[in-house]
Amino acid sequence: MRIARITVANHSRVADFDVEVRNHVVFVGSNASGKSTVLALVDATLGASWSRLMGWLDPSHLRDPDQALVVEVRLDGLDADDEAHFADKIEVAKDPSDPSKWLNLRLTASVSPTDHEQLEISRSFVKPLVEDQPATRADLDAIGWWLLRANRSADRELSGSRTSAIAALFDGVKLSAEETQAIADALGTVSETLDSTQGLIDLREQMASEFSKLFPTEVQKDEIAFDLPSSLTGELLTDLDVQLDRAGQRVSLGAQSDGLRSLAVMALYLLAQSSAKILAIDEPEVHLHPRSQANIGALLAASPGQRLVATHAPPVLAQFPPSAAVSLTPKGARQLANPLFPGTPKQREHWWVESALEPLTADKVILVEGISDRILVHAVARHLGEQLDRRGVSVVSLGGAGQFAPALSLFGPKGFGVPVLGLVDEKEAPIPAEELGVTVADLDALDILICHADLEEEYLTALGVTDVVGFLLNSAMFKEAGLLQMTGHTTIGDITPATLTEQVLRKSKHKVNAAMAVAEGMSTQQAVSITTVVELVRRAAS
Repeated sequence: MRIARITVANHSRVADFDVEVRNHVVFVGSNASGKSTVLALVDATLGASWSRLMGWLDPSHLRDPDQALVVEVRLDGLDADDEAHFADKIEVAKDPSDPSKWLNLRLTASVSPTDHEQLEISRSFVKPLVEDQPATRADLDAIGWWLLRANRSADRELSGSRTSAIAALFDGVKLSAEETQAIADALGTVSETLDSTQGLIDLREQMASEFSKLFPTEVQKDEIAFDLPSSLTGELLTDLDVQLDRAGQRVSLGAQSDGLRSLAVMALYLLAQSSAKILAIDEPEVHLHPRSQANIGALLAASPGQRLVATHAPPVLAQFPPSAAVSLTPKGARQLANPLFPGTPKQREHWWVESALEPLTADKVILVEGISDRILVHAVARHLGEQLDRRGVSVVSLGGAGQFAPALSLFGPKGFGVPVLGLVDEKEAPIPAEELGVTVADLDALDILICHADLEEEYLTALGVTDVVGFLLNSAMFKEAGLLQMTGHTTIGDITPATLTEQVLRKSKHKVNAAMAVAEGMSTQQAVSITTVVELVRRAAS
């Protein structure tokens, strides 16, 4: 069984959305975009106890108190056991030749007509022409949903608490009566007895395997030890302390570094919940180095069953295919219109990298050909009093005009549907025009602005040779002798627009430094004279 679709309507902190879930799903978005809330809403629908549900949901969760909050989850991929358990709740395709079968589970929360501070909540299976059927605890258990929340504490999860990750893991260990009695009778030699108990030997092997997938170095079975405190306070195994034995020194998992403790919690829960069909994890990257974030992302992406992840971490997102990404915004949810990544595998390798997270979660994206263009766009924006980052505008350097097509297909209307603007050189304008299916003359109407002939020529024309040369020399990145050698002139006053443009401003080894020098040196009056960039910034900020 797997989630195939999630629909949310009338929540106060999440815009209405209806997303297709393609195998795994990774929710991304800016702070307060609703990533954790979405996982909590799915948890409320598929797994939360009534006490948790009633304690969490209240009228403040409804955007319009006169309307119901509705969360609907479609589940498909039903196996024989699922079909047997949910026989009278399954919906089938109307077309006899279509073998599709699915369940629709709906949570509805409405303000009580008799007490406006309370909600009336229902959780039911729905299908056409059939009365809604309330979901029982047995139904929810059969779905196999489980959520690891972002507010988890390593101290708590690695303690002996009955709700900790350690307790969840040991709860699945079955000891024989003889083993239980042997441990209880041998507190004086407890370490030796625990080390020889077969159920715990098996558990150490499983834990070593799981730790090795996540920890920076491999963990051996014999490096994991169990010990008991001086006195027992509860169930035999829930009092056990899990330790790592390195170089003959045993140290409790709870006394490891923040990073290792976070990895340990993740590994223990993945092991304890290995039977969960649908596993959701909110912010798996907490306290982790980027390499460990990438590692946990790769592990989750390759795991059996279905994974729902909410993350701020680019290394986590990059481990999943683009079809798994869902970006939450104030206006709703974005995902690839076509689940297949557009273009060639080479384009996917170039574009679906960690840096894709920023434009994916932006309100708007400005595509520019190179780093020098990006520098000047930000510089002009600052002179106009616009902070593009604060406005949610991401300026993306493509690394060449040839990348306009894959970038537009990924972020534009055929891809994730992010509002896209662009800045392109005159001779390269046919590339975005072809991708967008329009003529070059139509690009302006689609917010793709054309520099004549390129941005270097535009800013040189606007600022003049004398000022641009002055900016270069004042920047300390260019020396007078070197500039004269590059342009082939004997004096600074002899430098012409053509030689400066061709030999310095457009040269790949100089153009970024030149852009930096101009960005740092020009005044506001000069910046607003670069009219194409000014128009681009104003459109982006509008």
